[in-house]
Amino acid sequence: MTTLSSQAAPAVSAVIERLQAWPGEHRVAVGLSGGVDSSLTAALLRDANWQVEGLTLWLMSGKGACCAEGLVDAAGLCEELEIPHHVVDSRDTFQQEIVQFLVQGYGDGITPLPCSRCNRAVKFGPMLDWAEKERGITRVATGHYARLRPDAAGGRTQLLRGLDARKDQSYFLYDLPQAVLQRLIFPLGELTKPDTRAEAARLGLRTAEKPESQDLCLADHHGSMKAFLDAYLPERPGEIVLADGQVVGQHDGIEHFTIGQRKGLGVAWSEPLHVVRLDGAMNRVVVAPRAEAARADAVVGAVNWVSIDPPTEPMDLEVQVRYEVNAGNQLATKSGISGCLTRMGRKEDALRLDREIYAGFALIYGPSNEHSLSMAVGLANSLFEVQAFAELRPFLRERIPESQRSVGDHHFITLKFQHLLARSLLCDRGAAGITQELVDEAEQLFTDLTRTYRQIFGRQHPDTQGVEGDLETFLTWKAKSPFR
Repeated sequence: MTTLSSQAAPAVSAVIERLQAWPGEHRVAVGLSGGVDSSLTAALLRDANWQVEGLTLWLMSGKGACCAEGLVDAAGLCEELEIPHHVVDSRDTFQQEIVQFLVQGYGDGITPLPCSRCNRAVKFGPMLDWAEKERGITRVATGHYARLRPDAAGGRTQLLRGLDARKDQSYFLYDLPQAVLQRLIFPLGELTKPDTRAEAARLGLRTAEKPESQDLCLADHHGSMKAFLDAYLPERPGEIVLADGQVVGQHDGIEHFTIGQRKGLGVAWSEPLHVVRLDGAMNRVVVAPRAEAARADAVVGAVNWVSIDPPTEPMDLEVQVRYEVNAGNQLATKSGISGCLTRMGRKEDALRLDREIYAGFALIYGPSNEHSLSMAVGLANSLFEVQAFAELRPFLRERIPESQRSVGDHHFITLKFQHLLARSLLCDRGAAGITQELVDEAEQLFTDLTRTYRQIFGRQHPDTQGVEGDLETFLTWKAKSPFR
């Protein structure tokens, strides 16, 4: 098996370097499901010279992503990596905490979120307890696509989205307490799923090409979610009704429906209907046309304030109510609104929005990600528009090296940052704080940018002519200034 981290992709090498620099004792139990994500997690930690032991929870008997096949693959992987493998019988806990929880919830007309409950009640807490008690290991790593960041000021460990927005699993980890989060490691949080597949293949891991389970483990185990529910709940026929009580159809159990559902209702109507309420007491599924189905408010319960202390006064928040929601796309849409505000002359409003957009992208993807850097350009433009040069220059001095490392010296983001920095010095040339050093820096930036733009775009390109014009303006001013 290949083990040379020097041959890994840059993103993977960066993960290994971070693991090598991790503070404290380098012993860890890796939660192994038998899939490619947890497999690579164990391999990366091994290559980072951690003392790794595999730990698999036995949750169900028979077919299932977490069980029979997964146990075999996890054991085989540990043999390949030459690390110990432990199996912990957690079937009773899973039955009580998840199976009974699901059955009760669906029977009452509630659509539970079993994975978050499983992570808290079955997986992470019990794995940490077992590892410390039985093996003297105080840390657990898993293959979740999420990130953790210590907040020195607040004393908390913040839970962040994974770099791969399509695979981000922070949504299912929201309920973990601080005492657990502070002992976890998510090596794949800075990788994409293709990165994981490619590195697993390079290392020759037996799970490199193993397909992912696309459903809840209980659905896999029973063949479908309907089959699972039918095994535990008796058939309870009832009515499908409109909000006014008009009967429009029949159902065989409210547990087979969920709020917002449109397809598979078995109702013929003049327009599409959506499930708006599940009435457990009356055994009814309440539906409504789209125009009547929307809600402007909701009551939220079982809140876990992960990354911040519980608020003591009202706050404006964005709430994700479904797993498959791309927060990055939502923020990117707002960037278009910012541009409109700028063109309308509402520059301060645009600046406030751009601050929010950049902070959101930096939180989701990390400040050095190309998406975040692109949004940083928008924020820098807004700072320039309101002539907040004292704030703009240090912001750009931080972003430029990040951009150079992430996307390269000649990427349009890097060039835009450098141009804005030079222009800020040009436009702020009369300020008391402008020094000879800053003037020299501006001249060098304009000179280098002019040469680069000519090479990349040619002399006739509008961007090239814009930079050349700025250089000419700067040199004209300098010839008449105290800095000549």
